[in-house]
Parts: sequence; structure tokens; C-alpha cells
Amino acid sequence: MPCEPITSAGCDPSCSCQILWEGTRNTCLTDCDSAGAKAVGSICSANLDCARSLVCYGNTCKRFCHVGGPASDCPGGLNSCQAVSSHAVIGGLEFGVCKLGQ
Repeated sequence: MPCEPITSAGCDPSCSCQILWEGTRNTCLTDCDSAGAKAVGSICSANLDCARSLVCYGNTCKRFCHVGGPASDCPGGLNSCQAVSSHAVIGGLEFGVCKLGQ
């Protein structure tokens, strides 16, 4: 199901919107998956560990953001949006993760 990763719009309230790499088509897709309970900055081993609208990246729950997007994508002690290694581009927008405060 298509959804919006930053807000998880389009997903059931108990789910989170995740970005998936579709290697056979060399593209990124979104899909709703179960959300966990861990907050931003918590140690994680899978996306399912992290709360709604968060992703497990580098073994840490992080917030999705738009690369080059507004500062409001990364609020409350989060510095800026960094691109991810797979360059997650969906609908012409590149998604990344918010860096934790330095």
C-alpha cells in the first residue's frame, strides 16, 4: 500500500510507513508494516522495533525526512536530514533520516 514515510499517512494507526528497495525494478516503494514502541535514538535491530514513522538505520531508531527539505522534518534536537546509502527517491523526492543532535 502506498504511504507517506514522514507521517505514516495512509497506514493504520498501529502501523508505520517504510521505504522498501525493489531491486528488480531498481526503484523504491513504500508499504505499511507493524510499528514497535522504541523512540528516536533507541537501539534497534529492525524497523519493527521502532515507533510509528521511525526507521531502524545504523541500529538506531531515526525519523524519516526529505533530503534538502524543511527544518521542520527534523524537530527537537535533530540536526539535519542525511541521505541514506540507497538514495531513497520516491515521486521525485529523496528521503533520508534525521541526524541526532551533536
